[in-house]
Amino acid sequence: MASVDSIAEYHEAKKQGWRCYRHTNTSEMLDSELQCLFYTHDKTCKECKLCNGNNSKAKDIVTTTI
Repeated sequence: MASVDSIAEYHEAKKQGWRCYRHTNTSEMLDSELQCLFYTHDKTCKECKLCNGNNSKAKDIVTTTI
């Protein structure tokens, strides 16, 4: 997983074959992203496992703080 802070960083990481975890301070989400389950379903990382790098077929993860 690549941790990115902007759409530009997101696209650069995707070109390099990474899945992404993106933080944004807006409600902006891409179609290829899923809101982090910690914020939507109160799941811990240990319970969720969506950020399991390329071993997971899940969408990229985003956290939004608005």
